[in-house]
Amino acid sequence: MTMRALAASLLIAMTLSLTACSGSESEALPPDQARMPASSKDLEGEMYTDVVEALEAAGFTSIETNALGDLITGWLNKPEEVDEVEIGGVASFEKGEVFQRDVNIVVNYHSFPDEEEPSPEASDPEDAETATVDLPYWCEDGGGFGNAAPIELRYTQGNIPVTITVEPPTALPEGSNPEANAVFTVTIANLSEDRTWDPSLFALAVPATDMDTSVINYGEWPTGYGAEDVAPGQSHTFTDEWNVADLDDVRYELRVDGLAGDTVCFAR
Repeated sequence: MTMRALAASLLIAMTLSLTACSGSESEALPPDQARMPASSKDLEGEMYTDVVEALEAAGFTSIETNALGDLITGWLNKPEEVDEVEIGGVASFEKGEVFQRDVNIVVNYHSFPDEEEPSPEASDPEDAETATVDLPYWCEDGGGFGNAAPIELRYTQGNIPVTITVEPPTALPEGSNPEANAVFTVTIANLSEDRTWDPSLFALAVPATDMDTSVINYGEWPTGYGAEDVAPGQSHTFTDEWNVADLDDVRYELRVDGLAGDTVCFAR
């Protein structure tokens, strides 16, 4: 079930619960009071917009939202997921509790820090390269050659956090490989504290502007990759050799965890 479907189900459940609770009370509430549609625990981890909508449907009128700016990678918590809801400064309450309609409610949710525009003085020509070309729709943006692209393995290995770094391609010595002229150096790192990563990888190098050819259909096992396990907190570096038309016009795609996994793309 998708996150959007889950959020919709929560909202419906909250509304139905509120109706059932209100209908079971022997006394009607005064017009200046309302019942909480869910407990503080139930609201944690839901999308903050759905929580606000449910609270408004319950009759509460003074609701604020607060972006925490606490995310670094977004692996453990997702953007816009509720961290906690405070009612009158208190973050613990039960479903059906009665409060004043105008009690101050603050919905705190996870978010990435606000990004500031870099000043001209802060720019550094030695900074790692970033992607400056459009990427195909099937790509997760690797952020450019030389940058570590964080991804979360969503399918076959249960959300193992990893990073992938691909260095800019360099020319192979003439005659070293009759079928290739360029080499990519790839580093994969396992950020888990207790789980071993057994990656299945497929790669492809094509012109950066080629939006029709994908690793899904044309990927090959990286030439220097031996399918080694990556222990918790460890990394593994290998090389992958390809024949490319232009070292400055190339996109490197890496498919992680086979057909069910993610494709991370790197380009200049």
